[in-house]
Amino acid sequence: SAVLIFVFYGIYQYQELMLSYQAFRDQFNVTVVGMVIHLFKSFGSVLFLLWPVMLWVSYYASSDELSRTVIRWMVLLTLFFWIFYFLFEFYPPVDRATVEGWFPGRFSVPDIPSPPTK
Repeated sequence: SAVLIFVFYGIYQYQELMLSYQAFRDQFNVTVVGMVIHLFKSFGSVLFLLWPVMLWVSYYASSDELSRTVIRWMVLLTLFFWIFYFLFEFYPPVDRATVEGWFPGRFSVPDIPSPPTK
C-alpha cells in the first residue's frame, strides 16, 4: 500500500518533480546550497518535536545512566544547533555565492567509455 501512495503522489506532483529535477540539473550549485540551508533550518523543528519524546524516554528509562545520557545529548544537540544558527545567521563566515562556487554549475553524469573491441 505504501508503493501505491508513492505512485499516487508521484503522478499528482509530476509537474513539480520535473521542474525541480530540471532546476537541479541546470543550477546544481544553487540547488544544493539551498537544500543544505533549508535542511539545517528544519533541524530546529526536528529538535522541537524530538525533545518531548526524549524527555519521556529519559523519565521511563530503566537506568539512571541512560536518562542522563539522553538528556546530555539532547542538550548538546540543541546548544550546537543554536550556536551554529546564530553564527551563520548574523555573522556568515562565507557568503552564499562563494559556497555555490565550490560546486559545478550544471550537473551531468560523465560518459563511461566503452571497452576496446577487436
